[in-house]
Amino acid sequence: MYITNKIFVFKSKTDSTSKLLKEFISFVLARIFTLVVETAILYIGSEVLKVNDIIVKVIAQIVIIILNYILSKLWIFKKHVNK
Repeated sequence: MYITNKIFVFKSKTDSTSKLLKEFISFVLARIFTLVVETAILYIGSEVLKVNDIIVKVIAQIVIIILNYILSKLWIFKKHVNK
């Protein structure tokens, strides 16, 4: 997913290995964060609120897709403006 997002979605260019590594580590950390968020949504929705598992999973997936995009756009693959 990192390569797909980097090349096709955000068209991110990196000019050094250190920037590439930083970008990749940021991507992994963001995905770990969204995994934790998804797990929390699934637990709270299914176990605490007793909502149907399929409905909770659909809601969780929608939230995670949006959150992954926002994190990628604003943090991982943000465009740097040279002044």
